[in-house]
Amino acid sequence: MKTSFLHGLTAGILASLAAIVYREVYHYVLVVDFSPVVSIGKLVAANVFVCMAVALLYFGARKVVKNHTDVWFHVFITVLTFASFLIPMRAKLPLDVAFPELYLGLAIPLHLFPQLFWVTSKVLFPHQPLVHGPVGVAPSPCPLASIGLGVIKRNTSLYSLLREHAFSHDTGSP
Repeated sequence: MKTSFLHGLTAGILASLAAIVYREVYHYVLVVDFSPVVSIGKLVAANVFVCMAVALLYFGARKVVKNHTDVWFHVFITVLTFASFLIPMRAKLPLDVAFPELYLGLAIPLHLFPQLFWVTSKVLFPHQPLVHGPVGVAPSPCPLASIGLGVIKRNTSLYSLLREHAFSHDTGSP
């Protein structure tokens, strides 16, 4: 739980920083001000809240789904992210906002930041490998490798495959 909490908090802070930078660049380049609708406080609160909710969902998903949790969870979060695009599309902007047609160009990319930084910061907080093999054998990063495609066996590490391939083509030269 502690790892999931720290992962969510880190992803939320990084997503908030990226969202603030994106909002400021969007304002500078297009000279439109959506600060009454998309304030810095709202950006930080939304990104941290969403990433913490994702951390809680991920913690629960790891308890329920034992195999390939990351794959199924990332698909689920991707679907939720695309569904969240409906929120800015249905938003009612104040009448005094200039160029309301540019609002979606700001709001929709902001919905991608929590997922982007959740996935990006995942490597900083390793949980469990996708495929469990015997002790001393590196797990396969690919869920399809656990099925056994004839090329890569379930309990074969990438290192041993590369080592076997590198030394099988000796030319005999010094």
